[in-house]
Amino acid sequence: MDGLTRLARQRDDYMAALASADLGRQGDLDGRGNLSDKGLAHFCHFFLSTAIDQAEFMTQLLDLDSMQNRIQILADLLIARRGAAEGIRWLLPDLFLRGEVTRGEATRILQKPERTRAEDPRWIAE
Repeated sequence: MDGLTRLARQRDDYMAALASADLGRQGDLDGRGNLSDKGLAHFCHFFLSTAIDQAEFMTQLLDLDSMQNRIQILADLLIARRGAAEGIRWLLPDLFLRGEVTRGEATRILQKPERTRAEDPRWIAE
């Protein structure tokens, strides 16, 4: 599946599976209480397969090698289409891996003077 969660895309299926968990017993061999074991098993299967699907999707999405490739593609686009400084190639991966960089580090990486940042809010661009 794509980025939209399976639960969101299959809301009706989820609601049906959830309702099946609350069904009464379907014959003498369907559980020991008032509710259906078969219905509960159906809901558990649906929900767990959805959770596994999402875990696999997030694992692929956060794969470090492919993420770094996507970051480099973004940097190339910013340079080509927006005139971003060449240093963006090193700033973006740093931001991703560390979560943040100081303003001083960013201006050093981008090889921009300190004043540029204060005078132009689009200081990443040349």
